[in-house]
Amino acid sequence: PKAGSAAGGARSTGKKGASNKKRISFGTPMIHNFDVMSPARRRRPEADDAALDAEKQETEALRVELQCRKEEEELNIDVEKADHKSMAKVVNSIWTRDQIALLKQRGVAWDTDKKLPRRELASRLQLMEAIERKGDVLMSGEYATLPDQMEMGALVKELKKRRITTEGDRRTLEMRLEDALLKEGSRFDVRGEDGYAFGRHSVSARNVIEELTMGELRQQLLLPHWGLSKDHVPKKRNDREDLLEKLVNEELDKRKSVAFDLALDNMLSSYGLANNGPKRERFMRLCDHLKTLPKGAQHEGQL
Repeated sequence: PKAGSAAGGARSTGKKGASNKKRISFGTPMIHNFDVMSPARRRRPEADDAALDAEKQETEALRVELQCRKEEEELNIDVEKADHKSMAKVVNSIWTRDQIALLKQRGVAWDTDKKLPRRELASRLQLMEAIERKGDVLMSGEYATLPDQMEMGALVKELKKRRITTEGDRRTLEMRLEDALLKEGSRFDVRGEDGYAFGRHSVSARNVIEELTMGELRQQLLLPHWGLSKDHVPKKRNDREDLLEKLVNEELDKRKSVAFDLALDNMLSSYGLANNGPKRERFMRLCDHLKTLPKGAQHEGQL
């Protein structure tokens, strides 16, 4: 099974050179039956809206969710004694907070978003992820034209060239070509490439940096665009890795922000919408327009 990039639940992550203690990281829940990174007992109920309302979750799933959360933050609840309703209330508030935090990362959140139904927040997140996906294609540096800007004939031609089926509606074909372009994109490296390698596997800055020798770490830290002098290069390996990872992630985030803006404007243009104004207003213009379309004609990012 395939897990979405914003699938809910917790998973353990390790860090080379650190202690053996496991760290817990979280993603915001979306409409997914289960997360392949989670143990089998974390399986989501089959109800369509189970990931939108913690009340629809199984009691044991809520208990495990909160036990994991308490590893990283203070929660005013006795997880072992709490009943289903009280756990669901806490989990719903956490999920809403996390959804808004993700929207804020791309600058498309509003102060009043905390009052929105979680289904609306999830819908906006899915659209945001669809735009980020297109931005990742642009970040590869190899494709200046996104699939949704291609004429139908050109779109089909690109798919056939890669021996990809051309059956389905236009949006389905666009997503297939996006997958192919992401797979063909440049490998993530310390210069901030797009983060995809080996098919659809996402490679982080840490993955790449850990492969470097001490000399290579020093060489990368002394690249002119970082603006560091020799005195600023740490002596210990872990410190060098942490510093380089911080610099790379900051640069990558800037590039992702630019790519997001370009992809957003491209989507607005594909629907014949104006692409002027602040990012939040442009995002909501697109979001509101997609709600007016028949369900079958809506963008893949919409619920």
